[in-house]
Amino acid sequence: MKRKPCLLALLLAAVLLLSACGLDAPAERYTLSLWYVEEDPLAAPLSFVLQSYPEKSLSVSLRPFSDTESMTKALESGLVPDLLLGSHELAFSLYDKGLLAEVGGVNPRYPGWLALRSDCIGHGFYPVGFSLPLLVSRDVQDAQQLWADTAAYGRWKGQSFLCVENFAPLFYQALLDQGLEFTADPARDSLNVDYVNLYNTITEAAFTHGLSSDCRLDLPCRVESSPSLIRRSWDGYYLAPISEGDLLAEGYGLIVTAREPRSLRNLPRFLGWLCEGKRLGRLALDAGLLPAVSDPLSTDTPLQALLLSLRNRTLHLPDWNSGYAKNREAFETAFRASLELLH
Repeated sequence: MKRKPCLLALLLAAVLLLSACGLDAPAERYTLSLWYVEEDPLAAPLSFVLQSYPEKSLSVSLRPFSDTESMTKALESGLVPDLLLGSHELAFSLYDKGLLAEVGGVNPRYPGWLALRSDCIGHGFYPVGFSLPLLVSRDVQDAQQLWADTAAYGRWKGQSFLCVENFAPLFYQALLDQGLEFTADPARDSLNVDYVNLYNTITEAAFTHGLSSDCRLDLPCRVESSPSLIRRSWDGYYLAPISEGDLLAEGYGLIVTAREPRSLRNLPRFLGWLCEGKRLGRLALDAGLLPAVSDPLSTDTPLQALLLSLRNRTLHLPDWNSGYAKNREAFETAFRASLELLH
């Protein structure tokens, strides 16, 4: 009987200890899933930024895919992540199909033209930046004379003067400057004399050996997408857009596809952190993209300085269901094959 008070004291101590532990118990951990294609320009810089994410009870799990096709197949199989990294075309297509989720309480400082481009901007799709085709040259180069100079250089030296990463954007931009649509369907585009003239001009430059499709070569001029240009320093080079009018662009950002209520409750915390201060703008510049937000930013490289200088230019974002979006890969393959036949 004398042991009962001791036993009661032990039980009371245990209850108090459990209560104290309950007061200091950490919040329930939750993980958001994010899918991306390995070649997405935001993939590497976002992975680096996430290393400084301070939230202890909320983490982000990354799943890479080798290409867009494999990621699309995974989506079609019924597996849906909380977030996707992707282009504006992918975001717009998912929005039109009713597959984007609304996230409240996150308001990046997007310019007015971008907010008007689609109702999903800032409501299911959060653009980070825009990829642009850019001209890089050792000397000041007149974009209007580019093809003539390329052909002349090839005839004169028998060497390449210009390399082009992708030809479809060049066609699109040139016809956009004329107020025309490039569908990337040769049967349809060939009815347009401006397309035919441009086609002949480019093939002539290739025939003289002034044009190369191999951007591994160190040539006097090159046209590449802005994310491709972050791989080396361009000090001493001239960088410029390939047009003085509206600029063809491809947007990249975070696409919200979450379905779980718990994910939707947690997403504002993560997206809000990502949009704090200058983080979103710096992420864009580190990816070689023109920032989608209008925050003041400093620059570290000539490429970043050029991108910031173009923020007031009108950007043209092709629709996801346009002929260009549907046909450009096939056009690129066929056009490159035709250039090979000229050598």
